[in-house]
Amino acid sequence: MPSIIRLELELPLSSGDKELLLAIAGGAPGVTAALAEPAAEPEKPKRTRTPKPEADAAPPADPADEDLVGGTGPTMADAVALATELVSTGKATKVKAALTDLGAARVSELKEKDIPTFMAALQS
Repeated sequence: MPSIIRLELELPLSSGDKELLLAIAGGAPGVTAALAEPAAEPEKPKRTRTPKPEADAAPPADPADEDLVGGTGPTMADAVALATELVSTGKATKVKAALTDLGAARVSELKEKDIPTFMAALQS
């Protein structure tokens, strides 16, 4: 009964390693064929680089700046800016009165639909 010998080899084999393996294995089936044809190594996936954006390219638009509804009414930022300006010029009572009429303690608590009313009250 033949013996089975398993070898773990690091490829590629040097010519000396091939000679030694042929001497040990002799004419064992598959050995000479395996040594004659080098095993094809699987191709490594090629790395691709993402191109760097050009220096003169415009920065991407901020989605918060986009007007998705299509309205041109005042925004929360407009209301905060106007209220801040009035408070800094000594008209805090006018701002507080407008907020109280709309049921808010702070400008940030205003509902979107109340911003035009708030702005109109401050500008009158």
